[in-house]
Amino acid sequence: MASTYTDLGLELMATGENAGTWGTKTNANLTLAEQLLGGFKIQTLNAAGTGANTTTLAVDDGAVTGAAQNRVIILGAVSAQAITGNKIVTMPVLTENFYIIKNSTSGAYTVQLKAASGSGATITWAATEKDYRLVYFDGVATNTGCYDTSLGALSADSITTAMIQDNAVTLAKMAGLTRGSIIVGDASGDPSALAKGAANTVLKSDGTDASYSLVTTAMITDANVTTAKLATNAVTTAKITDANVTAAKLANTAVTAGSYTTTSLTVDAQGRITSASTGSAGGGNLQPVLLTSSSSNIATPANANTAIMYLSGGGGGTSGSNPGGARKSGPGGSGGYGLWATAVSGSTTYPYTIGAAGNGGSGGTTSAGNAGGASSFGNLATANGGNGGPNPPVNGNGPGGTAGSQPGANLSLINYRNYQGVPSGGVGGDSTPVGTSATGNAGTAGQLFLFLNTLS
Repeated sequence: MASTYTDLGLELMATGENAGTWGTKTNANLTLAEQLLGGFKIQTLNAAGTGANTTTLAVDDGAVTGAAQNRVIILGAVSAQAITGNKIVTMPVLTENFYIIKNSTSGAYTVQLKAASGSGATITWAATEKDYRLVYFDGVATNTGCYDTSLGALSADSITTAMIQDNAVTLAKMAGLTRGSIIVGDASGDPSALAKGAANTVLKSDGTDASYSLVTTAMITDANVTTAKLATNAVTTAKITDANVTAAKLANTAVTAGSYTTTSLTVDAQGRITSASTGSAGGGNLQPVLLTSSSSNIATPANANTAIMYLSGGGGGTSGSNPGGARKSGPGGSGGYGLWATAVSGSTTYPYTIGAAGNGGSGGTTSAGNAGGASSFGNLATANGGNGGPNPPVNGNGPGGTAGSQPGANLSLINYRNYQGVPSGGVGGDSTPVGTSATGNAGTAGQLFLFLNTLS
């Protein structure tokens, strides 16, 4: 029976075969096994030219000449072989083994490793990748699987985002980076080109733009910094530029913006107005009006609603004296007086009268004196005049008349009294001496002193 061979080229001799050559064949198998365990092969990739082409790594049955029968394979040359095109290197079909293979080429071209046939996976060194890889072929008939891992330093872009576990990159793993040194800017590293939420922003840690302010007012969306984003006491007065907190950065209170008159305000301990409402004006103030004409009209202001007035009637005149008489002439009576408070209407004209003084009686005839006139304000208040001195006169110094009486309708009397001979109302005329002939003395005129709430 003839010898058979393994997938890696070792000769399996049949019993009784190869007499006299067992030593040679066994030594060849042992040498081949040594190559498979640690053999070293430099495989040129330019055998078919420097451009793009394919190099086949073969297994030679029973011989040590097959490139695929070495553990370590250097593709190219020890000092890096220049290539001018992308290279493909094929491995034998049905060969299950692992290899340590290095891409030792120069030039910006790829080197691809795959099975000689079938639709299996491939292993490719990128144009910039010049490293060792541990390569495994699964030996399946269709060559569906080949796997590798790098044995040298990581090449550029060899670790992708998908390879990094979430939250696995710590500050200590960032070269040249310390807390607070990250500056935000555009792709060139210029923070001044940053726009809110721009997609082209990058993180720069080399400190070249450290003079730029990290966060400016323009970068903060209105009302977008919440309490949860600030540490306790993180923003101090010293960190706020004078006059740099605008109205847009202040949270709204419950107060509605607008103008308020006669305002009712609520202020909190920080001095903020937390509520405001328009109030109503208080009642008008009383303004005195002294009326001196004997009879006229007065118009109340539009906002008047109350009047307080002091009225006194005119005093009565003294009776005349007879030269042959044995009595003094009778004095006139004092006018009535009082203080009233009453409602009035605004923008209304009210007539008023100030009581005139009563004249004295004629001399030589012992005639009676004249009564004083009444003082009044519309139909709201009236103070009567005093009576004239009597004729014939009363014996002695008795009064000649009575003070005015209290009026009745449409008024609220605060204080009203009748007096005789007391200068509260209009004062009556004095009596004349006994035995004289003279005209009686006149009394005094009444008064009207008015208070209207004309001030607001």
